[in-house]
Amino acid sequence: MEIWAFQFLPKELILLLGPISLIVIGFLVEKYYTGRITLFANAMALISFFWSIQNVPFLVILYINIATILGIVGLISYAVKHPLFEAYYHFGKFFSSAITGIVLLYGLTLV
Repeated sequence: MEIWAFQFLPKELILLLGPISLIVIGFLVEKYYTGRITLFANAMALISFFWSIQNVPFLVILYINIATILGIVGLISYAVKHPLFEAYYHFGKFFSSAITGIVLLYGLTLV
């Protein structure tokens, strides 16, 4: 069974679906708050996208590493139902879905 989008959309557009979806979600849903589970999911999206790319710039690697740490901390705190400091959520805005989508768009230029 084939995925319909592959039949009707050009490959270039299919590659943009993930990053553009994250950007839209970020602007529509995460205007004031980025949740702990969202931070974890964004970190996993970054890791799964960039793991096979050679010569990823240092700042992108640093961004991914910080996002991963925040995501794991957020996932653990969510699992044990322990709230985090307000600073975590303020800092977490830098790793929102919109920004993650932009980083992924940049990553497409490295491929």
